[in-house]
Amino acid sequence: MVAALGGHDPQAVTIEVPANARVESFVPLDRLPPHADVLVTNGERRHRPGRLLDQP
Repeated sequence: MVAALGGHDPQAVTIEVPANARVESFVPLDRLPPHADVLVTNGERRHRPGRLLDQP
């Protein structure tokens, strides 16, 4: 699992992060699909699945 904090400091996370998770300030979402079985975003228009997968 990867969690992107929208520019916030990952060190500010106050919960325990599981070993299979990663918390980052920013993640270029267009690079995740080849490595992910599922991709969930907050639904911002610029992160439409078609754009992430280079499809119309």
